[in-house]
Amino acid sequence: MREITSDAPRMISRLPLSAVEPHFSPDGRLIAFACELRNNTFGICTTDLRGKGKRVLTRGPDDHDPVFSPDGRSIVFSSNRAAPGFGIRSLYLVSTRGHRLRRLHSWRRRLRAERFRRTVVEIVFVRRSLQYVRTMSSSTAPGR
Repeated sequence: MREITSDAPRMISRLPLSAVEPHFSPDGRLIAFACELRNNTFGICTTDLRGKGKRVLTRGPDDHDPVFSPDGRSIVFSSNRAAPGFGIRSLYLVSTRGHRLRRLHSWRRRLRAERFRRTVVEIVFVRRSLQYVRTMSSSTAPGR
């Protein structure tokens, strides 16, 4: 990441833990990112531009893709926390203080994003589905 006043790169996260998928707050003061935690899971974290004041907002098991709301008070992210054994991801909302974590949608309900009603915002996500494909061995294939 580069500081706005300089072209010199500067590390703002600490190794050996990963910090990926950064997103700047609307006012440019905070960065939300997927942060690797000590138990080898990913949560959602925030920090200021100097890398100070890191705050862990969620603790996974596999939270990724954070995006700030237009007012900068909430973060939407994807997680497999509802079905970790199946890898099915859903969208969640958490405040930048780490409060009010809630699921925005499930495959049975339509997406509702009340926190974003003040401005025109679209949340776009890809929905994966499981598909079962019948396979045949060479002994059961047609023509054999």
